[in-house]
Amino acid sequence: MAFGAIWRHVQAKRAAHQWKVLQSHRVDAKTLMLGMVQRHTSDTGRAKMLAELFFDSLAREWLDGTLLAVAAEIRAQCLADLPDASGAAERAYQQAFVERNWDEVIEYVLDVNAYLQKIFSSLFEDRKVAITRVQRPQIAAQ
Repeated sequence: MAFGAIWRHVQAKRAAHQWKVLQSHRVDAKTLMLGMVQRHTSDTGRAKMLAELFFDSLAREWLDGTLLAVAAEIRAQCLADLPDASGAAERAYQQAFVERNWDEVIEYVLDVNAYLQKIFSSLFEDRKVAITRVQRPQIAAQ
């Protein structure tokens, strides 16, 4: 039941995003047409404006898809390292007590949740840097 509610929420957000994109395209097309009428552009001028609009639209959609894929990869790797709360708590315990890192033991004892947040933030930043380092040349090459 919870999965169904989450799925409906995700679908609603996706539909809202698509509606926003469509409205953006509508406004852009209206602005373009008004510009053509007001400037009495020639056919070559109109073709150039339409080509620029088309290219910008393709680039924006490709970039959105690429960034979404990179973000999904970062999320997947972080979830693989800390799949659930018990796994995160066990990792925090191991990192503080078993490794005898006394500064972190004190952090763990004072506020477990803050310590877990610190570990997850550090893990997320490390993954983000690693994936970005790999993806940046690939994206630039495309």
